[in-house]
Amino acid sequence: PAFKGVIEWQTDNGPVALGMLQQLIENHGDGHSYMLERISNFIERVLARNHTQLDPYFRKGTLLRPVGFDELPDDLQVLLGNRAAEQARLLGLRTAEMHLAMTSANTSEFRPEEMSLHYQRSLFSSMQSVTREAYQALEKSMNDWPPEVKQEAATIAYKKNDILEILKRIYSKKFDAVKIRTHGVYLLKKILVTGNDLVIQDFNGNPLRTFSERRIKRSPLRDIAEMIASFYYTAYEGFLTNNQISKEEMVRLLAFADQWAHYMCGFFIRAYLEKIGETSLLPKDHNDLEVLLQSYLLERAIKQLNVDVRTKSPWVIVSIRLIRSIIDA
Repeated sequence: PAFKGVIEWQTDNGPVALGMLQQLIENHGDGHSYMLERISNFIERVLARNHTQLDPYFRKGTLLRPVGFDELPDDLQVLLGNRAAEQARLLGLRTAEMHLAMTSANTSEFRPEEMSLHYQRSLFSSMQSVTREAYQALEKSMNDWPPEVKQEAATIAYKKNDILEILKRIYSKKFDAVKIRTHGVYLLKKILVTGNDLVIQDFNGNPLRTFSERRIKRSPLRDIAEMIASFYYTAYEGFLTNNQISKEEMVRLLAFADQWAHYMCGFFIRAYLEKIGETSLLPKDHNDLEVLLQSYLLERAIKQLNVDVRTKSPWVIVSIRLIRSIIDA
């Protein structure tokens, strides 16, 4: 369903929402299930080749200087698949259009607001608390994990100060950027695949937050960080739940999950940045843009790490690797 409007009752204290109208969109499933199918195809192509001769660590482009699909070697294009690449590109385009639409209404509810140094300091304070909480949980549970997970956790176990140093950059200067109303829980599951296009659904925000919290304006890069993380977690899900891969093979083949996510995120971000263009939504300085996106992505991964550690999720490896990739960038 796609949002159409709200049924309101006018009271002396203002309007009260009684219901919400939605349009039923014909679709073939959500972005999460669609990408899981593409990952399954990707795994089949990897296994069909002599994958010992493939290099899963080959990377072109970076997170904010990504390459296009047609700039990749032909054999890598075939391996990744053009259908997944095109959907990732289209998602970037539609995401940019969503953010631009959220700034087009000339009302106080949707009017963009400039970031301030005070706001940026409060962001760091929040990120600092999340990091300390996650590391306290990690330290308490280290001995409870199986050896392979414990080995992964050891790669970030003493990186708390490094992470805080990276996050401190978010208030090193006032950024030339704005806050807007955002989607709030921007995941592949929130995307409907209609066949020849995509529809973004569910703008209700995080149900664990109050309505007033959901209406707070934030950087559009929070949505971008959410979607990047969604690509990574979906990629690992596709590998970790695949019954064609033996446990012995999984250790080496998981590097291909990172490779797939790296390029899909690149196609997504490239299209997003091209459509957003020279607007005030994002910092014009590339370094400032990098600082903000890395900070939001690191915060997202650390929050998930905290959840995974406390619930003893075997998929904690995904959060660990995403954190490590940002630290090592």
